[in-house]
Amino acid sequence: MEADEEELIKKGDRFCGKPEQQAAAIREFCTRTRALTYPERFVSAAVIRSGEDICSSGAAIYAQSLHSVAVRYAVLKESILPNACTVGNDDLLQLMTNIAKAWKKGANWKFLMRNIRNLVGETIESKRALLWWATGSRGSHDYSEARLDRYIGQCDIELWGGC
Repeated sequence: MEADEEELIKKGDRFCGKPEQQAAAIREFCTRTRALTYPERFVSAAVIRSGEDICSSGAAIYAQSLHSVAVRYAVLKESILPNACTVGNDDLLQLMTNIAKAWKKGANWKFLMRNIRNLVGETIESKRALLWWATGSRGSHDYSEARLDRYIGQCDIELWGGC
């Protein structure tokens, strides 16, 4: 989480992910195939293994390499689970971009779907199981990621932390 995003939430505003450059291709894939959900408003969140040290996680290391600053994070409350719409065993933007590109070329995109799961319509217990699945065999970024189909605010934060 970037410092301005944390400040935004702490002052009472809501936070949402920024539009992505590849959004049009991913949205077209999702709309036409209905294999995944791609919400206009979303928050991406790293999925941490039970007992995993957040500051030593692949997500924290990746964030530090991008921004060269101390990592700030928010642990989200379990009450956000109904809004989890997608989970992957690697960087979701990269996974969804690769799937959309393969689909557009007429290549075997279904093979790439082994790394990602659509959570829409799943029960809370199934979502928990699929989040756990995503941490079992991580991809090249060594972290798992989920997306929520809504903004988050201070009421969604269990605790704040930093590395």
